[in-house]
Amino acid sequence: MFRGDRKAYAELYDRSFAVIYTFIRKMLRDDDQAEDLTQEIFMALYESSTDTAIKSLRSYLYQSARYALIDYARRQQSQHNYLTSLAD
Repeated sequence: MFRGDRKAYAELYDRSFAVIYTFIRKMLRDDDQAEDLTQEIFMALYESSTDTAIKSLRSYLYQSARYALIDYARRQQSQHNYLTSLAD
Protein backbone atom coordinates (compact mmCIF):
# COMPACT_ATOMS: atom_id res chain seq x y z
CA MET A 1 0.00 0.00 0.00
CA PHE A 2 2.65 2.53 0.98
CA ARG A 3 5.41 0.71 -0.89
CA GLY A 4 8.10 2.35 1.23
CA ASP A 5 6.50 5.80 1.05
CA ARG A 6 7.29 6.96 4.55
CA LYS A 7 5.82 10.40 3.92
CA ALA A 8 2.40 8.92 3.06
CA TYR A 9 2.55 6.63 6.07
CA ALA A 10 3.56 9.52 8.34
CA GLU A 11 0.63 11.57 7.08
CA LEU A 12 -1.80 8.71 7.72
CA TYR A 13 -0.29 8.19 11.17
CA ASP A 14 -0.59 11.88 12.03
CA ARG A 15 -4.20 12.09 10.86
CA SER A 16 -5.42 8.81 12.34
CA PHE A 17 -3.44 8.07 15.49
CA ALA A 18 -5.52 10.26 17.81
CA VAL A 19 -8.82 8.85 16.53
CA ILE A 20 -7.80 5.22 17.01
CA TYR A 21 -6.09 5.98 20.32
CA THR A 22 -9.27 7.66 21.61
CA PHE A 23 -11.39 4.70 20.54
CA ILE A 24 -9.13 2.25 22.35
CA ARG A 25 -8.71 4.55 25.37
CA LYS A 26 -12.49 4.69 25.86
CA MET A 27 -12.60 0.91 26.05
CA LEU A 28 -9.56 0.35 28.26
CA ARG A 29 -9.48 3.47 30.41
CA ASP A 30 -5.71 3.06 30.52
CA ASP A 31 -3.62 5.69 28.71
CA ASP A 32 -0.40 3.69 28.48
CA GLN A 33 -2.00 0.48 27.29
CA ALA A 34 -4.15 2.37 24.78
CA GLU A 35 -1.04 4.01 23.35
CA ASP A 36 0.78 0.68 23.15
CA LEU A 37 -2.10 -1.02 21.33
CA THR A 38 -2.49 1.91 18.94
CA GLN A 39 1.21 1.84 18.10
CA GLU A 40 1.03 -1.92 17.52
CA ILE A 41 -1.82 -1.40 15.05
CA PHE A 42 0.10 1.20 13.06
CA MET A 43 3.28 -0.89 13.10
CA ALA A 44 1.37 -3.89 11.77
CA LEU A 45 -0.15 -1.71 9.06
CA TYR A 46 3.25 -0.45 7.99
CA GLU A 47 4.85 -3.89 8.06
CA SER A 48 2.06 -5.53 6.05
CA SER A 49 1.35 -2.59 3.78
CA THR A 50 2.85 -4.17 0.66
CA ASP A 51 1.01 -7.46 1.21
CA THR A 52 -2.45 -6.23 2.08
CA ALA A 53 -5.08 -4.76 -0.23
CA ILE A 54 -7.11 -2.32 1.86
CA LYS A 55 -10.23 -0.74 0.46
CA SER A 56 -11.00 1.55 3.41
CA LEU A 57 -8.25 2.62 5.78
CA ARG A 58 -10.75 3.87 8.32
CA SER A 59 -12.52 0.50 8.43
CA TYR A 60 -9.21 -1.34 8.51
CA LEU A 61 -7.94 0.71 11.46
CA TYR A 62 -11.15 0.37 13.48
CA GLN A 63 -11.32 -3.36 12.80
CA SER A 64 -7.68 -3.72 13.80
CA ALA A 65 -8.46 -1.82 16.99
CA ARG A 66 -11.36 -4.15 17.77
CA TYR A 67 -9.18 -7.21 17.26
CA ALA A 68 -6.41 -5.67 19.38
CA LEU A 69 -8.89 -5.05 22.18
CA ILE A 70 -10.18 -8.62 21.98
CA ASP A 71 -6.64 -10.01 22.06
CA TYR A 72 -5.78 -7.77 25.00
CA ALA A 73 -8.85 -8.95 26.92
CA ARG A 74 -7.93 -12.58 26.24
CA ARG A 75 -4.37 -12.03 27.45
CA GLN A 76 -5.64 -10.32 30.59
CA GLN A 77 -8.04 -13.19 31.27
CA SER A 78 -5.31 -15.77 30.73
CA GLN A 79 -3.00 -13.89 33.05
CA HIS A 80 -5.73 -13.62 35.68
CA ASN A 81 -6.50 -17.34 35.42
CA TYR A 82 -2.81 -18.21 35.74
CA LEU A 83 -2.30 -16.01 38.77
CA THR A 84 -5.45 -17.39 40.38
CA SER A 85 -4.22 -20.95 39.84
CA LEU A 86 -0.94 -20.08 41.56
CA ALA A 87 -2.81 -18.78 44.58
CA ASP A 88 -4.73 -22.04 44.97
